[in-house]
Formats: sequence, structure tokens, C-alpha cells
Amino acid sequence: MQETYELNVRDVLSVFEEQLASKEFDGEFEYTPYEEYNEKGSRVYSNLMSGIWAFREADTISQDKKTHGAMFVPIIAGSDKTTVSVATGHQEYHPVYASLGNITNTAQRGHGNGVVPIAFLPIPKSTF
Repeated sequence: MQETYELNVRDVLSVFEEQLASKEFDGEFEYTPYEEYNEKGSRVYSNLMSGIWAFREADTISQDKKTHGAMFVPIIAGSDKTTVSVATGHQEYHPVYASLGNITNTAQRGHGNGVVPIAFLPIPKSTF
């Protein structure tokens, strides 16, 4: 509990501003929640902005006159464990990734800046 560990993080606001301004996502960005249906008339949930939660949040924003004209921009974040073995002695980290929820699933998976690392959380090695 007395050791010091390095925490590497990025300026999250600038990461999301870059994603919003990127031409890489032209045609792959949802500005408003939407409903999608298949040929049988059943609702299809294909992206975050096609979900019921996105509609609820956008409705909440629209109820306040001060936020009229604002856009709902959800943030998706996640983490997993990875081992970095080069020159670290098999040091483990939890990389934290983030993306704008407005970017389509296809763009998040297919574009290099769709999901970006925003932090690397070190995992201390235990002597127990």
C-alpha cells in the first residue's frame, strides 16, 4: 500500500471533441435517436441511438427550454485486463476505452478512432 504507480490518462474532453469534428465518421454518426424496423415490422435495435434509453434521455433534454438545440451525446466506456510483457516484466494493466454513443457500431469497429484508449490503470503485483 506504500508503493507509487503511474497512472496514464488522456484529456477525455479533447478526445471526444476530436471524434465529433472528425470527417472519418461522415455518414456514420447519429444526431438523434431513431427507430428501425425489419420487413416483418419488428423493432430492430442496431446501435445505441436506436434504443429506448436514448429516446428517454433525449426527451429529458428537450423538456428544459435552456437545452433546446442541444444534442444528446452518450459516452460508452469499458475496460479489460491486458499483460504488457516488453520491458515491463509482464506488468498487467487495465486499459480504459471510450467512444461516443452517436457513432454507429460499424464505425466503432471499423475505424481506428472509433474506440480510443483514454487511460491505462496499473495493476499492482501482489506478494501474497
